This record gives sequence, C-alpha cells and structure tokens, in this order.
Amino acid sequence: MTPGVVFALAAALLAVAVATMAVMRQTAQLLTDGPAPDFSLPLHDGATFTLSDHRGQWVVVNFWGSWCQGCRDEAPELQRVWTKYRDHGVMVVGIGFRDVRRSALAFIDEFGLTFPNGHDDSLSVARRFGITGAPETYVIDPNGMIRAVSIGQFTDGWLDLTLAQLLGVRS
Repeated sequence: MTPGVVFALAAALLAVAVATMAVMRQTAQLLTDGPAPDFSLPLHDGATFTLSDHRGQWVVVNFWGSWCQGCRDEAPELQRVWTKYRDHGVMVVGIGFRDVRRSALAFIDEFGLTFPNGHDDSLSVARRFGITGAPETYVIDPNGMIRAVSIGQFTDGWLDLTLAQLLGVRS
C-alpha cells in the first residue's frame, strides 16, 4: 500500500470512530428519573458496595475521574456532604470512571475522601446509568428511586441544598 492509501484508510477509520462515539452519546440511555439500577462495586478498601443493600437510606452516587477538573472541584463538597449527612441516613459512594487505579487512589488521598470509593473497571455500572462522561451525580431515595441528577459539574452548594430539601433539614 502506498502512503496515500494508508493515510486515506486511517482517516476513514478515524471518521467512523468519531461518528460511532457521537451516535453512542446520542443513544445512551441516560437515567434522570425512575428506579436506579442495582449494582455491586468492588471498593478500594477491599469491601463491596451493593446499592440494594442500602435500601432505606438516601444514596449519593458520584461518577468521577482524577483527570476531570470538575470532579476535582466537586470532591471537597462531596466530602462535606458525607460528613454532614451520614448521621441522617445518607450514604455517599464514589465510582472511578475511565481512570487509572493508581491515579484514583492518589485523588482520594489528595482530597481526604472518607466515603466509600471504588473503580468501575469494566464500565458496567456506568453503562447501567448511561454515563457518557464525568462528573455525574445521582441522588437516590430510600426506595431506590432517582430523585436528583447533576450531569457535569454541579454548582457549589447544589448537593447540600438538594439533600437538605429532600430530607427536610436545614442546610
């Protein structure tokens, strides 16, 4: 094959890949309400988090990546919310999305995150939620229903205010 043919073939493959990604983003079944899909996630501490084990609790599910600036901006608020609301029956779980485990652990240490965090190596949890990027945050009620969603970086105070309203407590 001549260099021109190789270049044309590479360009065509790239165009197909870009088009495929665009279609996947448009057709992803992004969940914004209804029942949250159950999942089990291995946590970095060796335990396993299973969503259905937390029925009766509010659960905040946050998809993040150490490479994501919006995730870095949200991390301190997630930790504050975890500290503030865990005694009100709120569980926070972080799910590493398209990240390298070593970088994810460094992120957790950097921000002093004490809520459970795991890594979605196979992207099976992300697929169930229809995740196409990070950050994405879901607030799930005690019956397993999605009650609030933030696609992309949430604004400062959004999660605290949302939980306060849903729980009927002062923020």
